[in-house]
Amino acid sequence: MKKDSRNKMPLPKVSQSSCLRMRFSASSCRRCLDVCPNNALSFDGGLVLDSYLCTGCQLCSAACPSGALSPDIVLSSFLKVLQQQTAIVIACQKATQDSHLKTPCLAFISEEILMALFLAETPGISLNLTGCSACANNDRIKKIKEKLATVEARSQLPISSKIQLVESPEQLIFHGETCDRRGFFRSLTRSIVSEAATLLSPKTVQDPENKVYAEKQLTLGRALLKTVLGKQPEEEQKRLIAVFAGSLLRGESCDGCRACTKVCPTGALLENYDESQPPFEFDAVNCTACGLCVEFCINEALAAD
Repeated sequence: MKKDSRNKMPLPKVSQSSCLRMRFSASSCRRCLDVCPNNALSFDGGLVLDSYLCTGCQLCSAACPSGALSPDIVLSSFLKVLQQQTAIVIACQKATQDSHLKTPCLAFISEEILMALFLAETPGISLNLTGCSACANNDRIKKIKEKLATVEARSQLPISSKIQLVESPEQLIFHGETCDRRGFFRSLTRSIVSEAATLLSPKTVQDPENKVYAEKQLTLGRALLKTVLGKQPEEEQKRLIAVFAGSLLRGESCDGCRACTKVCPTGALLENYDESQPPFEFDAVNCTACGLCVEFCINEALAAD
C-alpha cells in the first residue's frame, strides 16, 4: 500500500480477500465507508484506499469485522507487552514519551481490544493521548472515549478502573521492567509463552495483497480477545462470548449446501459431513457478526439470533 509522503501516521493495510464486498459482490457492508471522516475509501473494482485523503486515523480498522482493513501491528506485539507485571503505557508512533508499545493512531483500538486489555494480566494500562490535541486526528479522542463507555456498559465490568485515558503529560507514569536475575528469567519465560501463543492463535491479516479467498482470518481485535478469554474462568468466558460474539440461527429451508462455510471470512462456520448432524458447526467466538453468511444464503436459511 502506497503511503503519501505528507501522512505521518501509518495507513491501514488492505486485504482484498477479507473484504465482504469482494467475497460477495451483493454484500451491503459499508462500515468502513460510513466511519471514514475523510471519504478516503471507495469501491472501484475492489476496496480502494486513497493515500492522499487518508490521515491514518484507523477508524476503519476498528470498524471492519473481517480484517479487510487492519492496523500495521502484529498480534505477538500485544501478547508480549500484556504479560508484563507492571502497568503499561500504549502510545501512537508520534508520541515522544516512553511507552511499552508504540502503535498506529490509537483510534484503531476497538471494543474487542479494550475488553482484551482489561482482561490481560497486567495491573494497569494507560493510553497516551497527550499529543492527540495537536494531531490532525485530534477529534478521534472522542471516539476512543465513546468506545470505552460502550464496552463498560456491554460487559458490565469496571473497564475504566484499569484502562486510563491520559491526556495530560503530568499524569503519564511509565515504569520499565526491572532487570534483576529473577526479572530476567520471568521476562524470558513470558517471551517464550507469548511466542507460543502467537503460533497457536488464529491467523490475523498480514498480507495487504492477499488474494486467497478460501483462507480464514481473524481481525486483530478478535484474535487478541480470543487469546485472552482462554485464560478466564469458563463461566466468564461464556458470558463475554455472548456479549462480543455473533449468534446464528439455521432455518428449515437450509439444504445443506455448505456454501456459507466457504464465504465466511473468519472461520466461524465449519463444515460438518456427519449426516446425523447439521451441515456446519458454528464457532461463536470466531464470529464477528459481519452478516455475510446471512446475505449470501440463497435459501434465506440463516438469521442472526
